[in-house]
Amino acid sequence: MAWTSLNQGYQTSQFYTVAVDENLMANPVVIGGTQDNGSLFGSQDLPGANWANPLPGDGGFCAVANAGGATGTYYMSYQQNFGVYRALLDNSSGALLNWGRVDPPGADTSLWLKPYILDPNDPAKMYLAADANLWRNSDLAGIPNGSAAPSSINWSVLTGAPGQMISALAMSRSAARILYFGTATGQFYRLDNAATAAPGSPPTRLDVGAGFPAGAYLSSIAVHPNDDQRLLVAFSNYNVVNIFYSTNGGTTWTAVEGNLGGANSPSFRSVAWMPATAVDYCFVATSTGIYSTTGLNGSATDWHQEAADLVGNAVVDMLAVRPAEGLVVAATHGKGVVRGYNSPSPVLDEGVPTLVRLDQNVPNPFNPTTVINFGVAQSGQVTLEIYDVAGRRVVRLLNAFRDAGEHSVVWNGTDESGRFVGSGTYLYGIRSQGQEVTKAMVLVR
Repeated sequence: MAWTSLNQGYQTSQFYTVAVDENLMANPVVIGGTQDNGSLFGSQDLPGANWANPLPGDGGFCAVANAGGATGTYYMSYQQNFGVYRALLDNSSGALLNWGRVDPPGADTSLWLKPYILDPNDPAKMYLAADANLWRNSDLAGIPNGSAAPSSINWSVLTGAPGQMISALAMSRSAARILYFGTATGQFYRLDNAATAAPGSPPTRLDVGAGFPAGAYLSSIAVHPNDDQRLLVAFSNYNVVNIFYSTNGGTTWTAVEGNLGGANSPSFRSVAWMPATAVDYCFVATSTGIYSTTGLNGSATDWHQEAADLVGNAVVDMLAVRPAEGLVVAATHGKGVVRGYNSPSPVLDEGVPTLVRLDQNVPNPFNPTTVINFGVAQSGQVTLEIYDVAGRRVVRLLNAFRDAGEHSVVWNGTDESGRFVGSGTYLYGIRSQGQEVTKAMVLVR
């Protein structure tokens, strides 16, 4: 992979967490929680610009709900018991426009960094771990801005791990909406249909007999974006087997630390999947840098170091990915933030004129319809299609001759048979003049 530093003025920056908008192709925004220096906002497209600091203090977990348009919606948190906040930011500068606390009363007992995620198919839903409980917010938009007090609006205790501290969360993009979670003592669970399951639903425990290191800290879970049964699970302890792979939703497991194992094995902090055309890349962030592999093969798994010049053997705490475009962003503890692409960056080669422009759909997320604006520099045939995240075509919206200039199409959320499709992330792409541009959108039913 080709890696680029995103430090943009920081000489030393110690990031605990990092997040990108997983649904917007080519979106430049990166946010991250740092030690002592707040939750920061930066742009991959402005290498000379400084990072903005909309939420000072000690940064924690963060998430991007929507980084499109002039104003973005972001979630940032302080360490331990000081709350999770929604921040409305100017996407061009990172300036704070509005804010409000969103975590519920009674969720103030947690690990030092309280983990939470947004539903990848519906960013209005949040899943938050506090002590042994896993909370769900069914609609974050219902919580008003402007208050520093916890809010009980739309929160319920969805499930939990009795007697344990929940340490890691991940959710599938499939219709099954499987929520996987692990604990600080190595237990691992799944809950199917987590978006609609009744409060108090019992999860299925998956670590018994798995061969996981006894009592170890489960630090990260990665669900394959195209197959919710393929999982990676990492542990951050030293001198244990640190990473396991499942192809059947956690029923059986295989240790895959390979050449990173042994007496001097690093601590594994974060794992991520990156599907490509012919192979799947797996990435791991460790106490000695970033590593990748394209072949999970038990003890013979061969991991290769990434970003050796920019990161080297610095501690890497978290990875954020946007699989549709091959983007990986890494948060390091001492070397700032770096990004990499497992394929060329989605920008036309220098010197090649841009003949096709595709705008972000409006509104996004949307329900029931959205408008897609585009422009072509020359008259000719134009094709515009919608795909699901697995690459299957949902509907062809346009396949016709268009004059040079500005145009638009409307998608009403139906497939080629006129049936309404479900909530989720969809890709839309335009082809014309020998060029192709793709972006992502979110439909929320």
